Amino acid sequence: MGVFTNLFQEEINFIEKKYKIKILEIKNIDNGILNSNFCIKTKNKKYILRIYEANRTINEEVQELILLDKITNFIPVSVAVKNVNNKYISIFKNKKFALFEYIDGNFINKIDTHIIREIAMYLGKFHSFTKSIPYEEYNRKTRIDFNFYYNEIKKSKVDFEFKNELLNLADKINNYDFSTLPSGIIHGDIFQDNVLLDEYNNIKAILDFNESYYAPFIFDIAIVINFWIKINDYDFFTINNFIRDFLNYYSKYRKITKEELKLLDIACKKMALTFIFLRIYKEKIENSYKNAISIEEKSYLSLVNLLKENINKK
Repeated sequence: MGVFTNLFQEEINFIEKKYKIKILEIKNIDNGILNSNFCIKTKNKKYILRIYEANRTINEEVQELILLDKITNFIPVSVAVKNVNNKYISIFKNKKFALFEYIDGNFINKIDTHIIREIAMYLGKFHSFTKSIPYEEYNRKTRIDFNFYYNEIKKSKVDFEFKNELLNLADKINNYDFSTLPSGIIHGDIFQDNVLLDEYNNIKAILDFNESYYAPFIFDIAIVINFWIKINDYDFFTINNFIRDFLNYYSKYRKITKEELKLLDIACKKMALTFIFLRIYKEKIENSYKNAISIEEKSYLSLVNLLKENINKK
């Protein structure tokens, strides 16, 4: 999320006409760094409006929205609202828009066993469902691409803290092949800020599947282990208990293979590097933070601790 592209009055008029709504209020959504998102208020409802910033075809973008409709019966998600032409995406002067149902909930402020087991359950169900979907049916690109950011940063002259250490580790990680592991559609961006809780701290919604793509399931697993568990300042005992609990509950819905377990630590390092490199690219090469209308800046340095065994902190 975030806002890179402004909304103009003629575009607001277009949205109102396409979805038969009267917009009373529009607010920027600042968190996230990949799309432009707005909260829209009408007389009786709220919606999330997305402006697509990725260089994807309409068919690629629609694949995500069709997927949401398929999983909404067993995964709590925000589905897209079809326009008056029964289309998921509306186009105005080369801008692509989608409107989503607004889900009111709370962001996660504390990780506990209950939350870990719930995300394990939903992720296991999701992967179990998508393992039967062929790549040809979900052949969309993701912008959370280790190889792209790794290569762009490696060839650039930009300097940053821990540059040599991070690139040296990436050189080693790049030699591992994950393509033989169980694969299907993964969320790809399953961070805590893409999950909402209800008043009882149960998961109410899993949001933002826009970077979902066909890949080894271990990458989603690694994201949760990194960014829900390891990133926090827990002791060794607590971290290992959370990881064990997560893997056990996930395996109730999709059995994790021995081959996946062998590569799990390497996968965690790869996904840590992926998001570190993404943030470095956005901040120092693309200058997204400077060019955005409104955005929550996210420093790569807050993620480096995930690789503390491989990085000599000063």
